[in-house]
Amino acid sequence: AGDTDGAGNAWAEAARLGGPDAGVAWAKALDAWVAAGAFDRAREAAAALPALDVGALVDAVTDAPHDALRDPAWQLRPGLARWNLRDGTLDAEAVAGAGVLARLPLERLGDEVRARIGLRVARQEWGSGVTVRLGPPGVEAAIFRTFTMGGGGFLLHETVFRRPAPAGCHHGALQSGAALGARIVLDVVLSGRGGWLSARDDHGPLLQCTISPLDQGGADWVLDMTALQTGPVGPLARVQIDEVSVWGLRPRVEAVAPELATAAALAVPRLQPDDATFWSSPDALARFRAVWEGSTTDHAQDAEVREALLRAPDPRALAHRSADARWLLVARGRAAWLAGDAERAERELLAALEAPADASEWSERVTARAILAEIALASGDRTAAQRAREAALAEAPTREAGETSLLRHPELGALAGE
Repeated sequence: AGDTDGAGNAWAEAARLGGPDAGVAWAKALDAWVAAGAFDRAREAAAALPALDVGALVDAVTDAPHDALRDPAWQLRPGLARWNLRDGTLDAEAVAGAGVLARLPLERLGDEVRARIGLRVARQEWGSGVTVRLGPPGVEAAIFRTFTMGGGGFLLHETVFRRPAPAGCHHGALQSGAALGARIVLDVVLSGRGGWLSARDDHGPLLQCTISPLDQGGADWVLDMTALQTGPVGPLARVQIDEVSVWGLRPRVEAVAPELATAAALAVPRLQPDDATFWSSPDALARFRAVWEGSTTDHAQDAEVREALLRAPDPRALAHRSADARWLLVARGRAAWLAGDAERAERELLAALEAPADASEWSERVTARAILAEIALASGDRTAAQRAREAALAEAPTREAGETSLLRHPELGALAGE
């Protein structure tokens, strides 16, 4: 009837009766009182919400949860997501703009579903982050995001949507801080009547939010983790998931998305150096380059970026026909040299240079020969270093362009006058 103030009073009366739906009732009271402008009473409802423990609601379910973390139905992004066999975790390197990192298809078994996800954000550069989403495909159901803003550390930001309007987050602010490396536990309760999402770390609650009644869709649901889209190539976040428990849901097997691979295919610690199967998809190397090229340029000294490049399967078998494979060889050579492995660096760089290349690749070839010059100079062979430097200049379309490129290698400046 349009009496939002009266609706708030009725919901609050229901909430004070207690019971399992008290939290939903307080949230409804808060929404109604805010709409009515009754902010003093809205504060009363908001104050009641922190006392609710969504984790306790999940724990109270009598049915045993399904441990979905190690389920073979997972689909992972090659080069960015993998099983950490040592720690028993699912690890992802969330380069901004990379898209879906991990996906678990699920089947909904009833009206109410619950999930608990444990994760750590071990690294998060400014502008990077991840989104964890649970719900029917294409429906913005339960969403939890991490992202970094100015000031360091990282901030948590969750958004829970039901179209056409977003539901409210009624515990604390929309953004709550947590220390990098802290274990965060997400608890989600979803049903056609509404639900909750909470986040807590070892020090207590971070966020607790209501979820509006959800269009459950069909039986097909999905849990996925996606890198934030802040540009075509962007900064890096590193996330480690150590728990995925679900109630009222079970994993299902579905066709693997083109950019993903089955968890089983990525369960080995490392593919053999001569195994080109990893790169068998026609655009796998191009996608890998698109994701990592910015980081290799902006964060060449970063140990984690070097590790990601050196851990990727060897692309030498494809170097004769793929410019992206040749780029990766040069990037791996530079990473190995920065890591102090001159022998491996030389092997990677020579493999790139021995393959035929297009004229447009001159910059990578200048870089490769310049690093070979640095290696020779470090070993005390100035003659070989000078030859490699001259070969680098010869790769450029003009000597001036070559000299400009060599400015990124100041160690070679002493050779210029020889």
